[in-house]
Amino acid sequence: MRKFFCEEISAVGDLVKIDKTESRHILQTLRMQEGDELLMMNGEGLIAHAEIAQVEGRNTLYCKINKLDLAQKPGLKISLFVAPPSNGTLALILKQAVELGVDSIYLMSCQYSVSKSKKEKNVHAELISAAKQSGNPYLPKVVSGLSFREALALAPQHNFYGAVPSDDYTSPESNISEAGVWIGPEGGFSEIELQEIQNLGACPLAIGPYILRVETAVNSVCSVLMSKYGSA
Repeated sequence: MRKFFCEEISAVGDLVKIDKTESRHILQTLRMQEGDELLMMNGEGLIAHAEIAQVEGRNTLYCKINKLDLAQKPGLKISLFVAPPSNGTLALILKQAVELGVDSIYLMSCQYSVSKSKKEKNVHAELISAAKQSGNPYLPKVVSGLSFREALALAPQHNFYGAVPSDDYTSPESNISEAGVWIGPEGGFSEIELQEIQNLGACPLAIGPYILRVETAVNSVCSVLMSKYGSA
């Protein structure tokens, strides 16, 4: 069943007005009609089984909520700390984070950063698009414009960082429920920044024998951690 985004999901039996963007997609692109069933997500885990109850013009519709479900969160709460790259792949990073069930995304500036983070409005739209495509009913929280030191203050108890491949490998701890994932900019973390991360007790994670791009490192490190610890 097709999934759509609606921030204001109320109670069973209520009529909910769908915003113009989603209404236009439902009515004009998908050509759905009154009586058709759909799913609505509010980004906070609530899933509404609904049906189109009323159509007004080409861009306005109301849905009747028939059933509500609250989705279970992944067993691992990942906080992603990443310096956005300059090659226009922030949208891909956001999409991957949603698909992997990342809980929070912190966009930070590092010594070797060469890119500024996107505006919050664009970020939110990309998260919604990825959530609808992947079916993840939880939108990650996004905080942008952080300095590296501000990001450090938000680190959880257990932390991991994307490392340059070497023989010095530390195995992740077992039975953890939250993790901070630290991915540096294209130029990598500076020596001082890396020392600060290591002072958190962070474990280095090197995926394969080669140096990874920022977007590849985000996907790889988060995938490994979610695969190992993410079972609810």
